[in-house]
Amino acid sequence: MIKLTRLALDSRALAGDLRLIDPGLFQPKPLPSGGVAGAVHLKPDDLQRLVRSAAVSLCGLGDEAQDAALRRTVLWRDGESDLLIFPGGMETRLAEGIVALSLPVFCDQTEGVLIHVSFFVGTESRPAGLVVATEERPRGPAAVVDVWGERVVALAWRVLLGLATQVAAESGRDEDGAPLLPVALSANVDGLSVLPMARHAMDRASA
Repeated sequence: MIKLTRLALDSRALAGDLRLIDPGLFQPKPLPSGGVAGAVHLKPDDLQRLVRSAAVSLCGLGDEAQDAALRRTVLWRDGESDLLIFPGGMETRLAEGIVALSLPVFCDQTEGVLIHVSFFVGTESRPAGLVVATEERPRGPAAVVDVWGERVVALAWRVLLGLATQVAAESGRDEDGAPLLPVALSANVDGLSVLPMARHAMDRASA
């Protein structure tokens, strides 16, 4: 069982980037309860930029100037073990149904290495909603993965989930003015698609 660390994504950190990528992203017409909007497609380069912004924000570095924040490091400490992570250097790779995130880290035992986390999401031909799977442990040197594997997976998952949530929220509102929610992810070499929808009647903000 992976315990998610208490990381909070500053939505403002991504909103500006999203609008720069696609000024027409926001849908002015509110969606009715349970309504589904058009999928928002993020090209690989745009996704890479947003992933790094999300990682920086989740590590509490979002208040700094963007260029400076991307170069900052964060020290994780567990007893006598230390790990230096570089959230602004997180790398993104895409394949059919796969989003792979790689976090640069440094410790005395390995020096600088990448720890790889692969998330298996849906595809256009085989949609999976928001059901996402990953490997039992991330890939990388045992000296890092044995101690920090769950925390790296937690960070990578919060990056992906936070990004999808913000993309949906920025794409429109429902009839109560509440932001849309992500209902499905799909990936291929051309990018990541997020499908937004309005809350169902039972979950309406005014209910």
